[in-house]
Amino acid sequence: MKLTQQEVQAVALRASWLFDLKFLQTELGGDSFAVVGGGVGDLDRLADLLIAFPKTRIQLDVGLHTSHFQDVGLEDVLAIRAAYVAFYGETDKPPLTVPASSALEV
Repeated sequence: MKLTQQEVQAVALRASWLFDLKFLQTELGGDSFAVVGGGVGDLDRLADLLIAFPKTRIQLDVGLHTSHFQDVGLEDVLAIRAAYVAFYGETDKPPLTVPASSALEV
């Protein structure tokens, strides 16, 4: 895993992410595109894509106020998913408000 536990928690709690993918040595010919999301379904689709195309270079914006892209892998995506589920449950989009007691547990 390339992310720290704090980064995983921060991304999961934010419930909004931006991944930049670059396919290497595939029939997609080195294409690059961004994947945004905010729920379990988005992370599941991304994990499936990374399993299907293991030579994909993937970066995640872990910045809070400004963009800061960091290399990540499938393990990081799965860790973000686990942290997201622990906090929000198996939902595709979190509620607009988070109970104050839950936010303090971070």
